[in-house]
Amino acid sequence: MVQLCKYWGFILASYAAFIIYGFKACRYSREILGMPVFTRGRGIMVPAAALAVLWMVVFSGIPMIVVYIFLYSLLSLYFLLAFQNSLSVALFASSIYLFHTADLYMLLFGVFSMICRIRSMESFRGSYLYPALILLVALASTISLEVFRRTISQDAIQKLISNRNQLYFTTTSQLLIDAYLFILSIAFDGNPYTGLMLLFFVVTSVLLFGAFYTSFIHAVKMSILEVYETKSRELEQLLEQTNRDIGELKSEAYTDVLTNTSSRRYGLLALQRALKEKKKLCVCMIDLDGLKYVNDTLGHQEGDRYLTAVARVLLELFERKNVSRLGGDEFLVLLPDRNEEEAELLMQEVNKRLAQFFLWPDKKICPIVSYGIADAQKLPFCSVSDLLHAADEKMYEMKKHRKKAD
Repeated sequence: MVQLCKYWGFILASYAAFIIYGFKACRYSREILGMPVFTRGRGIMVPAAALAVLWMVVFSGIPMIVVYIFLYSLLSLYFLLAFQNSLSVALFASSIYLFHTADLYMLLFGVFSMICRIRSMESFRGSYLYPALILLVALASTISLEVFRRTISQDAIQKLISNRNQLYFTTTSQLLIDAYLFILSIAFDGNPYTGLMLLFFVVTSVLLFGAFYTSFIHAVKMSILEVYETKSRELEQLLEQTNRDIGELKSEAYTDVLTNTSSRRYGLLALQRALKEKKKLCVCMIDLDGLKYVNDTLGHQEGDRYLTAVARVLLELFERKNVSRLGGDEFLVLLPDRNEEEAELLMQEVNKRLAQFFLWPDKKICPIVSYGIADAQKLPFCSVSDLLHAADEKMYEMKKHRKKAD
């Protein structure tokens, strides 16, 4: 009578432990996969599955390999239907649950058999020790699930699931390990058991546990690494695009749209840098003669052509970075490593080339520029404004002289 009470007591406790494990496993699966389970019949699904498994393991007497195949099919179907995921995800999730249950069963089975000196499955199943073993397996599986949930990051597993290559690698590894457990389960029903065989079960279960987590953690780390590499590449592309945008904005800010010369801002900054370096430098202030008359007589379109023609001549003779439009009909030319005499010859060449550009019917229009040259070496401790003022004065002197000559 005592033996019978122990037997059914362990049976009921095992059933309760399986239900607790089932509910915890379902909740954890929902957290990982982020999918809702069945809204109807959810309350009865886990107890019914736990009862079916307990009956198959304890009462039916069928081989363990059949139980494992049934469990694996049930889990795979559950993940396919309840979570509506792909086959690879269903196989991945079901393999994890089956591995822990099967491996713990083999480990505890070997330890139990050695301690209790069990020599055959037939005598073991007839004893209250067998439902006690099933209870320990259910409790150990629940503890293992909690340890797994707390140790392995949920975010890391989600990254693994979303990585197709690593998911296939992990699932294949798990399937191979589960297949090996299926083969070993045939020996569970062997008769008789020897001490060496039981020790083999214990050692093998420990080694399989290590092999499982080695491949699993490797796949998780590789998935996380690939995510970071992808983000790194995206950030690099974003940085490159940002740099290109900044370059384009700088180009727009430092370029005069009409004449394609440098802008006023760029020209003044370049002059400021040149003065700080205290190098030999001449600056030329240039003003177009007769631009207002061209605009009033021939229209602003011809006036713009006049401006672009002057800019084109300047760009032919000088580097683009040294030619800037200050605004209206005024240009600034920087002449590094030049003295006033050399600058004068270059400006005369500008007027010579400019005269060849235009053949207007109106002979009153003579395409020519007035200019003023200032040498930074002759104005020690001068500022940008001082140098520009000196060049500007010389330019207006030339303009007044030409008006008197006319």
